[in-house]
Amino acid sequence: MKNKTVGIGAQLAAFLCVSLAACDSSNDSTAADACANLTQCCAEAAPADRASCSAVTTEGDEAACSAELALYQGSKLCGSSGSGSGSTSGSSSGSAMVSATTGSSGATGPDSGAANGVVLFGGDDLEGTLLSDTWRWSGTAWSQMLVMGPPARDSSVMAPLGGKLILFGGSGDSGLLGDTWSWDGALWTQLGVAGPPARDAAVMAPLGGKLVLFGGSEESDLLADTWTFDGVAWKPVTVTGPTPPARAWSVMAPLDGKLVLFGGLGSGGGGGGELGDTWTFDGADWTKVATTGPSARSQSAMAPFGSELLLFGGVGAGSGSDAGGSVYTGSGSGSGSGGGGGGDQLGDTWGWSGAAWSLVGAAGPSARDSSVMAATGGAVVLFGGAVGDSAVGDTWIWNGSLWMQPSIPGPSARYSAVMAGP
Repeated sequence: MKNKTVGIGAQLAAFLCVSLAACDSSNDSTAADACANLTQCCAEAAPADRASCSAVTTEGDEAACSAELALYQGSKLCGSSGSGSGSTSGSSSGSAMVSATTGSSGATGPDSGAANGVVLFGGDDLEGTLLSDTWRWSGTAWSQMLVMGPPARDSSVMAPLGGKLILFGGSGDSGLLGDTWSWDGALWTQLGVAGPPARDAAVMAPLGGKLVLFGGSEESDLLADTWTFDGVAWKPVTVTGPTPPARAWSVMAPLDGKLVLFGGLGSGGGGGGELGDTWTFDGADWTKVATTGPSARSQSAMAPFGSELLLFGGVGAGSGSDAGGSVYTGSGSGSGSGGGGGGDQLGDTWGWSGAAWSLVGAAGPSARDSSVMAATGGAVVLFGGAVGDSAVGDTWIWNGSLWMQPSIPGPSARYSAVMAGP
């Protein structure tokens, strides 16, 4: 099969469709049937997805058309009529691979529209090199942004605020960082503001027109402080009630007007090691809302998806521990699988409804920790992480029912990068 140009629908940024022109050019009647069914599928899709359908070209053979049809039907954007339906390898177990080449994955200059996409920055290649490159995921392809920006680092935090992305802290070549940067879609700008003490492995997410930062690691200590940033100044939050125990490498994301925090790596002593608790923050108070759900873990990835949160992977409890695995012994990238715990890497997918966790029985990315994940259109994109002792550079898409891996060029393999969208 010849190479094809990939267009990914606006509503579901990973499912492909074959153009009518390419189907008509096929002399194979079986392929034509499959392509006809696919064309009908395209016609049933939402307008934005129809445009994506018509923009895609391929040779039009039966295998290609059937595979594309199965994937597009899997997105639930059209029915499953016709005799041309089929499946790709792995789709029956909930995941699928799509091989493709793109015409827009090379390096580019500053792009004023980049703020409308998901942005990835930095990380660690697990071979001793910290990274400082900036990439944009448009929903169809990765593009490297050729801009100067923050110094190389891993384990920083980044979240959207006022149409920009705000990056804070991390671990650099000379130690922990406490600087604040903004990305406007074209340029990085360092903001000359005093803020939280330098740290890495914190969490940060938007709430009520501000960013909320919690915890992280400060050299040999874990932190349990809460800060807000309004675009002008950082302010510590005085919490009078319960607060999540100090931790690093947890995950946090917004849902239903609150922030949801899960897991992380605690300090030694009672309750140390990987954590499996769930907390919410309403802008003033922290509330512990669940102790059941995903197993205790750190270095997971989590992002909003529709009316719930999606959580994937991480490092589980280490063997021989009765309190949840490894014990935090100090800051610094590269300790453990991806910078944190010493337990098994995990490859499970969970959803948080706002009231309870549920395990999603869908095959997907290999077990890993320290990957990054962000919402994009009607899907969630996951990139990279540490698999065993090696960094990976694969891209995965979750559409609500299955994981799919588009085989496309993109950022180099890395873990503990940071990624966020507006």
